[in-house]
Amino acid sequence: MEDVKRCLDQAGRAFSENKLAECAKLLQKMKDGGGGGSSGDLKLQHNIALVELYRSKNFSLETFDRFAKSISQKCSSDPRHPVCANPVIVHNVGVFLYFTQQFEAAVKLLDKLCGEEGVEKLKCDADLHMSIAFLLSECLIRNQQSERALTTLTWIESKLLSAAGAADKSKDAKSKNDKLLNRLYVLKANVNLLTKSMKVCKKDIRSLSATSTQSFGVPVAFIKANYEYIRRNYTKSIRMLQISQYRPHTETGESIPLMYYNNLGCIHHHTRKHALGVFYMRKSVQELNSVQAKSKKSPVTMMGVSAMRPYELQYNMGIHLLTAGYPDEAFDCLSAAVQVYSRNPRLWLRLAECCIAVHSRNESSEVSLVEAGGPPGNPHHRLVIQPPPRENLAHDTQSAAFPAATLGFGSLCVENVLMIINKHRNDANGIACRPAGNIRSTDVEYLEIQALTSGAYISLGLSNFIKARNYCQKALAKPRIPGSLKYCLNMYLAEALVHLNKLNDAIEMMTNEKPAEFSLTIGFDSDQSEKNDRSQERTDSPVNADQQTDKSSSEAQSNIYPSSPALAACYHYTNLACMYCLKQEFERARACLQTASQNCQALTDPVPSETLVCAAYIELAQGNKHLAIQILQRKQIPNYRALTAPAAAAA
Repeated sequence: MEDVKRCLDQAGRAFSENKLAECAKLLQKMKDGGGGGSSGDLKLQHNIALVELYRSKNFSLETFDRFAKSISQKCSSDPRHPVCANPVIVHNVGVFLYFTQQFEAAVKLLDKLCGEEGVEKLKCDADLHMSIAFLLSECLIRNQQSERALTTLTWIESKLLSAAGAADKSKDAKSKNDKLLNRLYVLKANVNLLTKSMKVCKKDIRSLSATSTQSFGVPVAFIKANYEYIRRNYTKSIRMLQISQYRPHTETGESIPLMYYNNLGCIHHHTRKHALGVFYMRKSVQELNSVQAKSKKSPVTMMGVSAMRPYELQYNMGIHLLTAGYPDEAFDCLSAAVQVYSRNPRLWLRLAECCIAVHSRNESSEVSLVEAGGPPGNPHHRLVIQPPPRENLAHDTQSAAFPAATLGFGSLCVENVLMIINKHRNDANGIACRPAGNIRSTDVEYLEIQALTSGAYISLGLSNFIKARNYCQKALAKPRIPGSLKYCLNMYLAEALVHLNKLNDAIEMMTNEKPAEFSLTIGFDSDQSEKNDRSQERTDSPVNADQQTDKSSSEAQSNIYPSSPALAACYHYTNLACMYCLKQEFERARACLQTASQNCQALTDPVPSETLVCAAYIELAQGNKHLAIQILQRKQIPNYRALTAPAAAAA
């Protein structure tokens, strides 16, 4: 025992004097048994891993990573294990997990230490107690657990304010307390931005502006920028992001240029300057590549691991590319991000939207007229209606098991969204959607309607009409449906019923639905949708781009979605006319086309080609060849009432 104590004293003295090589030799001697120590002692293993980490200046992470995994496994399997009650080991492992971005594991480990009573009742050294409380609050913020984080920060604030009021504090102690207060205000501002408590956040920002030191200047700048960003003051938000001095990522664990360009891209994303947003996102990726290139020249440090956020950037880049009209590249980025954020239903929905966008681009709905049979005047001259090309049909026949931008894989993505929603439907805190903000329980229903609508479109493309009908009926049974999605669901349901030989049901449904009652707004309410889909990512980290989640879908599919209510009504009546044509009720079909034409008269765009082809088909079916050719040449729907009125007068 005396040898063990003597070795421990010598190792501790060598560590405090920064003689790390000598300290490592003494600890290794104890591990080998030469100093009376035990190789299975967790404290000894912790000290060896910690000294090696210090010796390599945070470069050698393998030893401490193995130790951290062993500690996490022991605490998970046996909550009563002695290591769970050792605050020093748990704190150091928690710090390592935080900087290596393993936030969920860090929270679980710290919860084992604190037990059911919470961090407030933890018994240990005062400074260590405060450090554990700050670490737990930061990990909770990264996990979007704002309520628990706010509870912990409130306790920290009470302790710091009581310590600040003590009269016998030395100058150094007061300086240390002020730094902790600044750190507290930074974290409180982050939490208040997560919960959208803007008034309280403004008070925290004022406190930071008055007392912050140079070391807190960069977080304060990002907090101010995000505050204005949430308030939609985008110009002011850009002005707040102007940062002249910052420390390198090797000291702070955060790459300021990477976050700066990322946040600029997100701001331009919300100003609808999607090309500019993609430009800044590419610059952010360049900064990430620069950080990774430096790590290849030398072993990666713990701070370097913290500064690398490739999957967050891939997620943001995918959203930018999708809204900018590049679904193929967006699919590649989001496919990389889903490997880490597989429990994010929004991410799976964005992948499905990429598949829909690629399919809709390849399957153009434009009908063209081709002249054949020689020049005009030739007895064999004729106009041929050429159907839309199906260029990449073989691409959609790939197996859905392989990630590709096909409808088959999109169907799997929709099923994943619905599975995650059903699993967490009753969770009071909503659904966790890292790296974006959590989906509130009040918004889960809207996300489900979006997924069902996308699933119906994909099922129609795959000729799975029963599944498309079930998706539409399930979505239309919801009490609150946005007008834009209700319009799409009715159109999809009618098409599915037609293919299932339920023509009368489809006509009845389309007749009862009035397209004039539909609204083309994207969400339940434009302001509410804008408010609910705001980013809730930590403010001194990259802001997430998937904030106007619903609008990204509509913009990416603008070529297949009506641009105005009048055009939406035109498509509605055109489809109804096609159904009447299938029943050989051409007079009713003509009446529907007349109504569709009247809706198009107020538009500057021409009459849709589908409407013209339907009108030509009706005339050809009734033997009016010249009128059919006239419709196709002039690209106008004739006034059927004016054509039939003279005949009625002559009779």
